[in-house]
Amino acid sequence: MIITSRSNERVKVLRQLINSKKARNEMGVYVAEGITLLTEIPDDFPVRTFFVRKSNESRSEEIRNRFPEVETLIVNDDVFDSIADTVTPSGLIAVIKKVTYQSVEGDTVLVMDGVSDAGNVGAIIRTACARGIKSVIAIHDCADPFSPKAVRASMGGVFKTKILELSSNNALDLLQSYQKIVLDMGGEDIYSFRSAPQKAIIVGNEAHGVSEEIKSIADATVSIPMVENGVESLNASVAAGIAMYLIKQGE
Repeated sequence: MIITSRSNERVKVLRQLINSKKARNEMGVYVAEGITLLTEIPDDFPVRTFFVRKSNESRSEEIRNRFPEVETLIVNDDVFDSIADTVTPSGLIAVIKKVTYQSVEGDTVLVMDGVSDAGNVGAIIRTACARGIKSVIAIHDCADPFSPKAVRASMGGVFKTKILELSSNNALDLLQSYQKIVLDMGGEDIYSFRSAPQKAIIVGNEAHGVSEEIKSIADATVSIPMVENGVESLNASVAAGIAMYLIKQGE
């Protein structure tokens, strides 16, 4: 089947999934675009559909051959380019089932408390994956971790990390046995801080920081010292990345 019209129903649905968090949540799927990104998908991942740019069929063949049971739709170049979320489409879009989790895993968890920029959300997930952190929690209206921008910025991390979108109460229930460490400029120097064996590192909103609700139950607050040269704060994903690598367990 070759899709030749922008008004094709499958194209309309794909466009909704790219543009709407509500549509992604209602359908229980999300979209990942790009041959480089999709090479990171594990072989057992729940891919539902491939949309392939007609002139890029051969380039995407290796990835598609790993998922022989997955439906593949060939799309005329002009129609594909009208859907794609990237400036220079590489010719492959996958629709993937969202996997939901009921528990966290590992001795370190990263919590995003209202991080509003999808690029920051994706970068945090990417760094957590690189650090070996297996669970990332999003609370307080975080940017959608499954938006196309966040998925791209995660560079495959979204496929390899448990991502839980929870209310703050549900998140705190899961983290009862974890030391909750807030990143805030008024906290203890991160270089001298030593954590408990199980800890949850909490990074807040870009403009407002960690919410008062979460600050009020924190077990510790740490800061990343900066040279006094006019820089007041760090980007949320940069701060989270530094914390994930510097916070060490105490003796």
